[in-house]
Amino acid sequence: MPGSSSQSSAAERYGTLALIRRLLIEHAFGHWRRYCVAFALMAISASCTALSAYLFGDVINQAYVHRNLTGIIALGGATFAIFAIKGAATYGHSVIMSRIGISIIAANQRRMFNKVLNESIGYFADRHSSEFIARLTTGANAASHVINLLVTAIGRDFLSLVGLVTVMVVQDPVMSLVTLVVAPPALVALRKLVRRIRTIAHNQFTGGARIIETMQEALQGLRIIKAFTLEDAMQRRFDDNVGTVEHESYKMARVANRASPLMEMLGGFAMSIAVVYGGYRVIATGATPGEFFSFMAAFLLAYEPAKRLARLNLDLNSNLIGVRVLFEVIDSPPTEPNDDDKPLLELDKARVEFSDVRFSYRSGEPVIRDMSFVAEPGKVTALVGASGGGKSTVLDLILRLHEVGGGTITIDGKNIAAVSRGSLRRQIAYVGQNVQLFRGSVRDNIGFGKLGASEAEIIAAAMPMTSSWRFPPATTPRSANTGCSCPAASASVSRSRAR
Repeated sequence: MPGSSSQSSAAERYGTLALIRRLLIEHAFGHWRRYCVAFALMAISASCTALSAYLFGDVINQAYVHRNLTGIIALGGATFAIFAIKGAATYGHSVIMSRIGISIIAANQRRMFNKVLNESIGYFADRHSSEFIARLTTGANAASHVINLLVTAIGRDFLSLVGLVTVMVVQDPVMSLVTLVVAPPALVALRKLVRRIRTIAHNQFTGGARIIETMQEALQGLRIIKAFTLEDAMQRRFDDNVGTVEHESYKMARVANRASPLMEMLGGFAMSIAVVYGGYRVIATGATPGEFFSFMAAFLLAYEPAKRLARLNLDLNSNLIGVRVLFEVIDSPPTEPNDDDKPLLELDKARVEFSDVRFSYRSGEPVIRDMSFVAEPGKVTALVGASGGGKSTVLDLILRLHEVGGGTITIDGKNIAAVSRGSLRRQIAYVGQNVQLFRGSVRDNIGFGKLGASEAEIIAAAMPMTSSWRFPPATTPRSANTGCSCPAASASVSRSRAR
């Protein structure tokens, strides 16, 4: 089945290992020098942790066995030095990892925004803008978090665990092997939770996108909401979306934290065995108290990194959902591919001609059927009709915001599909019927139309332009609500006329 093959292909492409491999290649390797420094600092911190556990046994022996005050003072100074070094190393790798994470977030945000800017208008027809906002914020942060999880799991938790287990083996090899019996049951139980974590995390993302969508619609359509007294309806919609996310978050809290009581129970079981066996050795075999306490200190210090490593698969799969929704947009084939290699449009007389043009937003639902007309240079051609008649669509086709489904549109005999979009759009001045103000002052918005414009040009553009507008002839029916003018194919005016 084609559907099942495409689903299996997507599952393979966005599986756990595939996503991790891609993150490492595309993002982590670019920062390998800084990761090496951070990894070295983590190794120093892990060594200090293991060394402090080892010295704990010497402190016990010096105090209770040898009663050596000088040795205790020396060990106290060494302990202070170890913790000072550990603090400096921890600070260093934390700052480096934060800087790398910020860089990865910024890089993915730029990639996502660049992808959105280079899509056609039709790409967004069936998608809400809030979806892209959610993918941008969630995905970019998740990509950084996954890499940080992997690096810290290896550099901090795994190395700390190796060092502390080494101390345990040195102090008592037999007891070290006994405490490892808890690992297999923990891994089996955690593996069963991964699939549920993926489903819940995906539902959380979808619900979060719905919350942003409802908020965005409410703010943009506030006049309509108030005019039609829709406040209660919008509040109910928002409450439903929040309730969905709340419910999924409760489920995530239950599922993700099921590992905690299991680990506590297995850890307590291992600890009880260690206490009984260690006490037996001190009492029956003459082992020093320092060996016993050093082993117990190493075991207790190893407990937290062991728990984090056990939960690593859960945390990775939870965050990989965000990585997947980001890559799904970035990887999708461009609907408006770069065509700067095509010839530039050079105007002569600027004669615009539609020849049997056909267009449809959806397959099987034609909007324009075999349209043919000529906009002569130096004259005004007005498209007049009821709202929804296709006037704005015609202008969009000239700008190649949509591609024609048949026929041709030519300017000075050149098919606009054969020239680069950038050169085509630079030759057209467009004034739409919907006003869009970008962030900034009115002056900034005026100057946005021509980057680098001088103060004089901005002032001139801000002056009333009624005298320079070319209106349709007086024979145009006054009932027309929109006119789209293309004088010399270099200006388009959409206006509303109310009676």
